[in-house]
Amino acid sequence: MNSGYRTLPEEQQRVKQWVDRLGGPQPAGIELVNWQQGWGKLGLSQSILNAPLCLAGKPYEWGFGTHADSEINLRSTVPVKTFRAVVGIDANHDSGASAAELVFSVWTAGRQVAESPVMKIGAAPYALQADLGGATEFTLKVKTQNTIYLAHADWANPEAVAAAGQTFKLGLPDMPRQTNPLPVSFIYGGTPASDWFRKWGIVHTQHDDDQDFITHRFVTTDRDTGLECDFTLRQYKKFPAVIWNVSFKNTGAKPTPILEQVKVLDWFYQPQGPRPELFRAHGAFHYENEPLRSDGPGEPFRDDFMPVKDELNHAPPIKFGAVGGRPSVDWMPYFNLIDHGGGLLFGIGWTGQWQAEIDTSTELIHLRAGMEFLHTTLQPGEAIRQPAVLTVFWSGADPSRAHNLLRRFMTDEILPRDDGQSIQAPVTYGSWGAMTDAEHLRRIANIKEQKLPYDYYWIDADWYGPDETPDPDPFQSKWAQHVGIWRANQTIHPQGLKPVSDAVHQAGMKFLLWFEPERAVCGVPVTKAHPDWFLDDCGIRTDGNNLLLDLGNPAARQWCIETIAGLIRDYGIDCYRQDFNFSPLPYWRKNDAPDRVGITEIRHIEGLYAFWDELRRRFPHLLIDNCASGGRRLDFEMMRRSIPLWASDMQCYPTFITERNQQQVHGLSLWIPQFSFGTEVRHAGDTYHFRSTMAGGIVAHLFPNDASPINPNYPYQWLRDRLAEYHRAKIYFRGDFYPLLPVSGGFADWSAYQFDRPDLGAGIVEVFRKKDSPIERVRLELQGLDPAAEYELENADTHEKITVAGTRLTTDGWPVEIEQKRDSRLFFYHKKDK
Repeated sequence: MNSGYRTLPEEQQRVKQWVDRLGGPQPAGIELVNWQQGWGKLGLSQSILNAPLCLAGKPYEWGFGTHADSEINLRSTVPVKTFRAVVGIDANHDSGASAAELVFSVWTAGRQVAESPVMKIGAAPYALQADLGGATEFTLKVKTQNTIYLAHADWANPEAVAAAGQTFKLGLPDMPRQTNPLPVSFIYGGTPASDWFRKWGIVHTQHDDDQDFITHRFVTTDRDTGLECDFTLRQYKKFPAVIWNVSFKNTGAKPTPILEQVKVLDWFYQPQGPRPELFRAHGAFHYENEPLRSDGPGEPFRDDFMPVKDELNHAPPIKFGAVGGRPSVDWMPYFNLIDHGGGLLFGIGWTGQWQAEIDTSTELIHLRAGMEFLHTTLQPGEAIRQPAVLTVFWSGADPSRAHNLLRRFMTDEILPRDDGQSIQAPVTYGSWGAMTDAEHLRRIANIKEQKLPYDYYWIDADWYGPDETPDPDPFQSKWAQHVGIWRANQTIHPQGLKPVSDAVHQAGMKFLLWFEPERAVCGVPVTKAHPDWFLDDCGIRTDGNNLLLDLGNPAARQWCIETIAGLIRDYGIDCYRQDFNFSPLPYWRKNDAPDRVGITEIRHIEGLYAFWDELRRRFPHLLIDNCASGGRRLDFEMMRRSIPLWASDMQCYPTFITERNQQQVHGLSLWIPQFSFGTEVRHAGDTYHFRSTMAGGIVAHLFPNDASPINPNYPYQWLRDRLAEYHRAKIYFRGDFYPLLPVSGGFADWSAYQFDRPDLGAGIVEVFRKKDSPIERVRLELQGLDPAAEYELENADTHEKITVAGTRLTTDGWPVEIEQKRDSRLFFYHKKDK
């Protein structure tokens, strides 16, 4: 995939410069720790109104522009002898109406060391000086005597004089914030990480023993308490990307003090342009029982994977993260900071409750992310891992470059591999588990007889449980009441599922089977035999309630491994599908002690990774399908081990709207390269519907998932054509993704996107005229092509081929006409040899 790909030199240089600064001694100086104020955004070398600092008509070069009541906390790397500044109420077009009376003061070690007289608008500036006596921390305060209305306060030309004689200007635009030698922060025993790292130092080792990356390890050990912090970073050679992991271990003989507020991403970013933006996307938060927003009368609107863009020029922090312990419900665990000439794209690798915060209350952008809940002591010898962080450094004016770097990085460095190749999402035929062996065998024989090129035969839930006749209707069956009984229902599968699996393999397909091992219903045999293996969320266990398998319990995890591995072996399973249909967070929180908040979550996630890693070790060719009520676990640590073949539960419902598939393919393609959605059986013969679902893989249903007879009038030739078309197109879904039109939830718009393989000089363009669009023609500017080359384009419907100059496709635009509403076009293109 990486053939023909080039990282820009300036991107790799940015990575190198950033990595080279990690772990080194911090330069002598004074940093801004934190601040709070009555209104607005702290100004550095400018007033609260983003204008030059001005006191009584005189401008000042540098300093702090704030708003009372205000506190600005500062920390120095060296002892400070003296602080001085000129203070007063900022003179601007608003403050002339101010009646505020302000007092400026300087504090250190909880005591006031200097104070100004009461300052009013128009009063002469006051030269405030404080003797700090060698302090390394001090606070600048502004308090009102009467009102905070228009209380615009300036600390003009502030300076600190060190005991050794250096003079530091404060309030410059590039003034350092509370910085750590590593992009991580925490509080340990009441001490901030910045002080803790400085006290104990950092040991840095580097290993360049892999063709793909350089490993950097930064270790700090607290010799008083035994806490060890291990920050391990991979610097990739083929991509402008790094991934780091943070872990903590108690190497001492006693429990540690409390470790809390751990942020594995803590980074102050200096914007290069005036209006940086945050680009992110919603997750798979479709809820069938919630009222849905509407595009118009009778038109429900689902936001799954819809992109969202925020301008980062406002004061309130932007907070977002996981919901209920699943990482991609409300928001995807990826976000792109778009700046002038490039930016930074981040991914959070944590299959649990992460949270991110983007703070723009000063000129620098403060990015923080980590576990939402962690407040714990560590026992002697105990270690914990924390979320991993991926950062892609990208350059240029087009944010598509960032997303395509991420897609290529995912393909080459993250996705599971089989025989050395990153996996390709398959074409699957989905069937319901409650059908009998005989019905499955009829459908498999029909697929073979009709020569339908499916890769996998999929059996979903309800194949297991007690020996009884299940309801064939997925919405009426008791499948959710039997989770935890991982044995075939002998009534419908008298010999287990091996006869079905054998028939699947004889038909030239592979076999996929559904499980949900992390959940068990209270009262099923394993919960009675081993109650200590399961967690509840309320302290009361009632038959029929959901329990969470405690993957942090070694015995429970080993039972899970052996049970699932045995069924994979006995049933000849080629794709292990793991679902997860409830929120684990209440179970984790309920089972944490007050001084161990976050531990149950950590142990469960560590156990989940160990479980899947062991399955992949025992079955090297096993594909793992990651589902959690759809795509609610799409962090990159899950992508290391799996791909989502059912990325939204929206497709579970027979009334789902085709155009939502287009929206979801567009939105999810920005972040991950391999996934699939499902078609719906009532759309047999509907090319528009089929193409709307095409992605890295596709689940193409034939018939209802019950015991209804096979329909002899099904348009098999149409399906053969569509599957052949898809198999021809699938290699391009691994390539670069370009939105050619804005993503929209409306039905009067068009959708269009392009998948390009620069290493092949070829790709596809998909175009959709939605059901209410009055427009018959659009002009599309294709991306990623060579303007100097010529390209042959083929219409997949008519097979008509035309040759078009690259410059016309990329600059002039290429007209596409669709005469009918709710219709589509698929074009294949390739670069012509000269």
